[in-house]
Amino acid sequence: MKIEIDLAKNGVDKEIIRNLNEKYFYECSFYENMQVDDLGNFGYDYLDAYFTDDDRWAYILRVDDRLAGFAMVNKFFDDRQNLDFSMAEFFILRYYQGKGLGRYFAHALFDKHRGKWQAAMHCNNKKGIAFWNKIICDYTNGDYEFIEHNPNVSYPDGTLGHIIYFNSEINA
Repeated sequence: MKIEIDLAKNGVDKEIIRNLNEKYFYECSFYENMQVDDLGNFGYDYLDAYFTDDDRWAYILRVDDRLAGFAMVNKFFDDRQNLDFSMAEFFILRYYQGKGLGRYFAHALFDKHRGKWQAAMHCNNKKGIAFWNKIICDYTNGDYEFIEHNPNVSYPDGTLGHIIYFNSEINA
């Protein structure tokens, strides 16, 4: 199995991220009460910024030359000080889930962006909560902090999110 992780560039890559993000938000809509716009899209207000700002990165995951997922990393956090990175969005297409690719992808991003991280998740996203707890626990050997219903992480539906803090430098 050939696995590629590429930094997304403007143009075709931007359209790939836009399209995969729609599938991701569709999945999120089951627990986050998201609605589509008049054209049937969820949209993503910050998409363009990932292709112009120096503090945002979008990545595309391919397996055997086929699209398998995407991730968006940025430097925007809750109010905690001394953080370096935030996992803004992370999605593996259903066909590729359960094959260790999400773990591989996330760990590669943690290695690429060394520092203090946060990963937030909607409290109704049980699968996401289990995923992030497991892979971050594995990555840090259990050295992370998990906070439920963090008052600094609020979703558009008003729900307080869970958040994990950890340091990717410990595995350097």
